Amino acid sequence: MVAPPLPADALATEPRVVLVDVRPERRALVGRVVDLALGSGTVVAEVATAAEAVAAMDRQTVDTAIVEVQLPVTEGLSVIAALRAARPELMIVVCTFHDDKTTRAQAAAAGADIYLVKPVNARELRDALRSNRPGPLPAPAPTT
Repeated sequence: MVAPPLPADALATEPRVVLVDVRPERRALVGRVVDLALGSGTVVAEVATAAEAVAAMDRQTVDTAIVEVQLPVTEGLSVIAALRAARPELMIVVCTFHDDKTTRAQAAAAGADIYLVKPVNARELRDALRSNRPGPLPAPAPTT
């Protein structure tokens, strides 16, 4: 469920988020965590593909995308790359169950700004969404 738009005075301080995951139940769950973290109205669209995310960004102001990299229909890493190409200024937050260096490095190479591992709590997500864009994710440290 997408929340109503934020009041005009909140737009300067709170991010406007599009959720990208093919599973509606996962979008709803992450959306609830975003609502707990930042309040209702932060999530402006919930979509399943990169094309739907770009279309949503064409219809309304969006400054952040939360993307699940495990997408059965569209590979999540290509979604990140497509969003980065369409909107270079967009903050892209990966929110996934994949907690491994390879996926983290691939997400960084595709253009992700922040990488969070599910389950994500409201405070962690709030801090990530309110942070200034940190730039590209650092490469994982080599294993010895």
